[in-house]
Amino acid sequence: MDTPPYFSFGEEKHELTVVCSDPTLSELINQLGLSLSIRCRAAATVADLVSSRSDTGTVLHTAICIDLRTGMDGTDHELSELGLYCQRHGTRLVIVTDLERIDELYGLLPEDLTQFVIGEDPPALLLAITVAKRTRTMGTLFDHRKDQNSPALSKISADLAEFARALSRIAEAEDNGDIGADYLADKPRSYMPPSGVITRPFTSVAASAAEASLDPHSIRSLVRVRRLRDRFFQEELFADPAWDILLDLMASRLEGTKVSVSSLCIAAAVPATTALRWIKSMTDDGYLERRADPTDARRVYIHLSDATAQKMAQYLHARVEVSAI
Repeated sequence: MDTPPYFSFGEEKHELTVVCSDPTLSELINQLGLSLSIRCRAAATVADLVSSRSDTGTVLHTAICIDLRTGMDGTDHELSELGLYCQRHGTRLVIVTDLERIDELYGLLPEDLTQFVIGEDPPALLLAITVAKRTRTMGTLFDHRKDQNSPALSKISADLAEFARALSRIAEAEDNGDIGADYLADKPRSYMPPSGVITRPFTSVAASAAEASLDPHSIRSLVRVRRLRDRFFQEELFADPAWDILLDLMASRLEGTKVSVSSLCIAAAVPATTALRWIKSMTDDGYLERRADPTDARRVYIHLSDATAQKMAQYLHARVEVSAI
């Protein structure tokens, strides 16, 4: 029997344990693993994975990737046990799921160690595995068994390796707090009025008074107007998930309603995997807060932090003042 190919970045070796019953997705994960110099090992079920992890002497893997789409593997107890294992050992998770199941999974798995990918999204999956890998030093990708007379394959491998290194550098900087989720976006500039135009200063209003003056229906109307643009322009042209998230949460705060993770992903008006990264980044930065449902420990709701709510209230009050001019 042929010896399986062994890939490495210099002397550094990585493994990814994969739990996936979908052959198509499993093959995709394996191909992405090859591009990142990660050797993939299959586990039959989450229960088998949890059981093997409890064995003494088990080698800690770089990461674990599990397909948890609707109707697939993983009971609450098994996932909780897996989450505890990952917290004890710093093992990172890549979870492929559907939007319908994200609410229960978001509360069961450790947020700081888990990357969520909604559906079969190869670019998002590649980024998630790269983030989970957290490689500090990376050399050149090479296959010790490859045909040395294949320059085209060598070039493809080199290009993939360079792409993986770039993703790893960005992921590491984001993990260390050096950059935020908007790192790749152009940096905005504040509005400057034309020369000679005199602008009136905003009236300073206490946050509590500003919030008391707000109507949640007006904020919902603002959201509807933002969505109206999608009828006339490409959606990507005006994508601003952070602001859509803040508006939705502010309206919900005024209405006294709780916002689930799945609902907030829809409100962000971007692909769900992208929305989840924004939610995590904004939570890490203190704009948002996770709060457990007191009646269901598995469920987590997202709220504005008090400081963010105060700023939103004062901004929206000032916006009404400007509109009245």
